[in-house]
Amino acid sequence: MNLLLIVFWIIGITSFTLLGSWYARKYNKPDLLIGLYVTFVLVAQILAAKISIFDLGFRTFYGPSGVLVFSITYLLTDIVNEKFGQKETQKMILIAFVSQVAMVFFFWLGTQFLGQCRRPGKIYLIWCQELPLPAGSPS
Repeated sequence: MNLLLIVFWIIGITSFTLLGSWYARKYNKPDLLIGLYVTFVLVAQILAAKISIFDLGFRTFYGPSGVLVFSITYLLTDIVNEKFGQKETQKMILIAFVSQVAMVFFFWLGTQFLGQCRRPGKIYLIWCQELPLPAGSPS
């Protein structure tokens, strides 16, 4: 992770936090904060599958990419709790949970369909998402 990515990360966290705080203060509604929270939770869940290298210059860390996005959810949870209370925060977390269940269900459902590729070769492996069993592996 180079310095430019760290700067982008700081700008991203700051801008989304300020946008959510401004919206909550101006309109006195948590809808944008709930939408951002659900978005960040879902994106973090998808990015959790990718392991990244975080090189800070003095030490290198390895971890899921989703940890960076998921950290913003703590800020949003705190903003909603401070401004709108525990009941609204619990509602926000429930909405995110239901969204995660729906996402996992539809991802699973999408993987149950077989690919329609007719050509053998690498393109078949990429687009049809069906990998042949290697020789010698137990069937």
